[in-house]
Amino acid sequence: MNLQTSLIGVQINRRELRLQPEQERAEFAVQVTNYSDRFASFQLEILAAGVNGNGSQRWYKVAPDVASMKPPGDTTEFQVAILQPPVPGFAGLINLTVRVFSVELGVEERQVLRLTVEPGSGAIVVTVELPEPALQAKPEESFEIPVRLHNPSKRVLTVQLVLLNLPVDWLLEPEPRSLQLLAHQWIETSISGRLPKARYAIGRDYTFTVQVTLTGGVPTQATGTLTVLPTGQLTFSIEPLEQRLPQRRPWLLHRRPESATYTLTLDNASNLPQQIRPVVRAPESTPIEFSFSPATVDLTPELDANLDLVATPRRRWFGFGRRFDFEIEVTQSDPRLPIEPAIAELLTAKRLEAFSRTDPSLPVKPTAIPLTLRLLPVVPRWLQGAAAILLFALLWGAWGLRVILSQHAGPVNVVQLSGLGDRVASGSNDQTARDWRRRGGGLNPSGPFARVEKAIRTLRYSPVENNHVAVGLENGEIQIWDLLAHNARQPLASFSFQREDRVLGLAYSRDARTLFSGHGSGLVLRWQLPAEAGTDEVTLAQEQEFDFAVSDVALVGPDEAVLAVAGRFNQLVIWDWREEQRRLIPYDLGGQDDYFTSLATAAEQPYLLAAADNQGNISIWNLRPCLTADDECELVDRWENEAQQPVRSLALTNDGCHLSSVGDDGRSMLWPLAGPGRRAGKFINGQQIVQLRTELNGTDIRLVGDHLYIATGGNDRKVRLYRKPQTSPGCQLQLP
Repeated sequence: MNLQTSLIGVQINRRELRLQPEQERAEFAVQVTNYSDRFASFQLEILAAGVNGNGSQRWYKVAPDVASMKPPGDTTEFQVAILQPPVPGFAGLINLTVRVFSVELGVEERQVLRLTVEPGSGAIVVTVELPEPALQAKPEESFEIPVRLHNPSKRVLTVQLVLLNLPVDWLLEPEPRSLQLLAHQWIETSISGRLPKARYAIGRDYTFTVQVTLTGGVPTQATGTLTVLPTGQLTFSIEPLEQRLPQRRPWLLHRRPESATYTLTLDNASNLPQQIRPVVRAPESTPIEFSFSPATVDLTPELDANLDLVATPRRRWFGFGRRFDFEIEVTQSDPRLPIEPAIAELLTAKRLEAFSRTDPSLPVKPTAIPLTLRLLPVVPRWLQGAAAILLFALLWGAWGLRVILSQHAGPVNVVQLSGLGDRVASGSNDQTARDWRRRGGGLNPSGPFARVEKAIRTLRYSPVENNHVAVGLENGEIQIWDLLAHNARQPLASFSFQREDRVLGLAYSRDARTLFSGHGSGLVLRWQLPAEAGTDEVTLAQEQEFDFAVSDVALVGPDEAVLAVAGRFNQLVIWDWREEQRRLIPYDLGGQDDYFTSLATAAEQPYLLAAADNQGNISIWNLRPCLTADDECELVDRWENEAQQPVRSLALTNDGCHLSSVGDDGRSMLWPLAGPGRRAGKFINGQQIVQLRTELNGTDIRLVGDHLYIATGGNDRKVRLYRKPQTSPGCQLQLP
């Protein structure tokens, strides 16, 4: 910069200064005159050889700090005081430079004066400098921290050099090092180390401190940064790349909804922890619902993880097969090391070919993996003609029409008996909930009391008067319907927390003021209901997130302060929702693909809990030890059904003496129980109520008088009621 010094006039009243540390400071005045033709402000600083001007230690003081805007010809006087030697511990003659500058004028003026520092009685301060305060290294690489030391005194010093704030196992010489400094000597040394493997050297900045100490002296420190650079690679892959629905026997009729599961494998062979969130890119017209389980994955260095993409399509009943192409990509929390497909070299041609046929407007991303799902119609083409004839024949007869109108049009997912056992409520994939009246040992249809827009996954009678029914839908919505309002088109209340988050479990409190809901995302919600339905808004009182998809919930314990939560990965947790505490009930059966399907409790036995899983196991626990004391929950009994097929639903009578179960084997089983909650001896293999040629999804049981009433619902769209004499009229179940 071309300095125009004539624009600033500088005069110093003293050119020779003397400083006696800790006794007397050196002072002088500087007059600055504005010789320019415009207003300007001025600043002053003192420079000394060997002193960093950006240092935090201030060895002088200037007043004022900045001269305000001065008109042309005006003068400002600065008062300067030297408080201590510019170099700690220095004694002798040193040149000081007075620098005056103006930001507005863009010029500066420098003048030199001399400062004599008398020997003082203070402690010696050794100067420590880091020529390279910012270092970088990769895992398993060596690093070296250069250090410069200066002895400002007139005698020989022995100092201890040590490195702080870095892991000790990173240093080649972790112990303090002894060094000797001659009078006024500068020396250069270094501290060496080596980074460990990537798993133990996370890629981030590490602040370290170099400290020098000496006997009778002041410890001196210098701070630097060691940056561990990202290294390695982060990859993901998917299997399979292409699927077809139905997966087996496509020439047959497949009415049951199916999903295609793509397994995403993440491999973190780097030194960066990552949170991974997968995303599906598909044309807007794609009739497929996508969900990830889990939604996000925390991936630590040198570990891998899996998550599932579940594609649930809406298949056409008739027509030709269709092909849908979509892509999956992942987002990461730390983008310094980009994630790459593990099979990138195989994807380019497939990706371009797929998306050129579906939606050319979608950009092709190199970090995405293309997937394909082929959908065949529900009815094979060779059967479509026969199906049309069959449908016409079914509609021809009046009796056939009456049967169709009185039954569900889709698989029945849930059934429940009212408290008196005189009514049955059922929910189905046909998006209706139906009311049935008990007549003798059978059922008379009363028609649907709820028509909704999504499949009904679960429902529960309100415990008070049984005149309201809570319905949980596939889209995450919960509705409360009034059974006394005939032909009602709208529910009393409708509420949800997250759209498209399936409601898989509901549980009422005894006073019907609290409703718990379990969701496919792993959320469990507590809803506060008004005293009278329809008089106030339903409020969300509490939410709790679990790391597995929740399949069922049930209140346990006499005060209903604990909720049993069951779901994927065979996870069974008891949650004290008042104290916000969880406890896992150990379950040593099954693997990653297994899950609990149903829970059952007994109103008169609050510590009794029954659970079923998709392997065909039924387990019964006594929860008193783990709810009233800090003991393990007691596994009372466990058995496996003969067919070893999934058990889909369980129900207990109010006294806990009878257990009903149904599953994929089409059997409805009755299990009489004896104290304390085990199967009765002569009924160790249970009693078969019925064997059907369809999968059963829901069951409930009530004891009315001397008879048991058992309701079932299954994939054949039918709701059935069975009447059986009480097996153990003298049952007095007592849990220890």
